[in-house]
Amino acid sequence: MNEAIIFGQVVKERRNVLGLTQTELARRVGCAAITIRKIEADALRPSVQMAELIALALNIPEEEQLAFVRLARSERAPSPIPTPSPLPGEIGLADLSGRANSVWVKPSTFRRSFTTWPKMIASFIRILISSDR
Repeated sequence: MNEAIIFGQVVKERRNVLGLTQTELARRVGCAAITIRKIEADALRPSVQMAELIALALNIPEEEQLAFVRLARSERAPSPIPTPSPLPGEIGLADLSGRANSVWVKPSTFRRSFTTWPKMIASFIRILISSDR
């Protein structure tokens, strides 16, 4: 049977062979222990730079480091159970934008209202001044 090599398992096995804890490996690499935990669980792919640092910390031979980094950056296989696309009837035709019941205003109304603003403000100021006296 042809099993795929998983980067997280390689890191964990090599770390165990060297007798390192996740915290010690994280200290040597210069990252948080949670990062190493996520890498070993294959929940996180390390950057090229971090993969190189992990290779050095795990004493990976120089001739194998390129393959190690490539494995670290390789794409994971897609999920074996694809998420089905919704059927057209499941999507629905309702307007979810919140604009379905809004009132449409002609653009000319905006132009008129903007020209009346100065007059309205002046009237309001006059009212305020007259009420102070």
